[in-house]
Amino acid sequence: MNTASSLTKKALLAVLLAATSLPALADVYKTANFTVGVFGGNANQQDPFIGAVAPYPAGGTFTGTLVFDESLIPAANSGYGTVFFSSLPDIAKIPGATAFSLQLGSLPAFTLDSAVTQYGMQQAAIQYKDGKFNGLFYIADFNYQGNPYELQIQGGSLSIVPVVDGVPTFSSKVNGYVDLALSNVQSYSLPTSPVASVPEPATLALLGFGLAGIGFSRRKRRA
Repeated sequence: MNTASSLTKKALLAVLLAATSLPALADVYKTANFTVGVFGGNANQQDPFIGAVAPYPAGGTFTGTLVFDESLIPAANSGYGTVFFSSLPDIAKIPGATAFSLQLGSLPAFTLDSAVTQYGMQQAAIQYKDGKFNGLFYIADFNYQGNPYELQIQGGSLSIVPVVDGVPTFSSKVNGYVDLALSNVQSYSLPTSPVASVPEPATLALLGFGLAGIGFSRRKRRA
């Protein structure tokens, strides 16, 4: 037997065995609170939402909850990045109301399950800037007093607009903001269930603001 060839084969086999035995990158899940606010005044609370989402005319704040994967947070000095909830390797195991939840006054509760799906992706994400929380991306349709509306959150801004013939308008009925800081950050344990052996690569979860912004430029409703 050719000694060099034998050594080469053994070396390749060792590399393959080492590669298959390497542990997968650990996902570190955390839960946290975020705060959104509704501006006061006539321009920021219009019928039929006057007083329904916040004390009028003063405005007000609301606290929501979310789950994030610490291992997917973009690195410091990496600029803007967006991590969609659907990209979390274990998102199927996390209840929608746990992954994302927000209650705005007397409006229907908004959860991850409420987010619309467009371009094959659920429109709900956490946005980052240089590795720090920089707001949310979230679109959800809902009915209020028999009429269709859409909640739109983009980064640090929040608005509610009417939906006409299946298309969201530019006539905002509610204007608000997202506080660019998380609070009450705690560890989150996944519900007991079988764990996939190979999680999705973290890099696939990081997308630019351009993709997230597509949702607001659509002109044609997609189911």
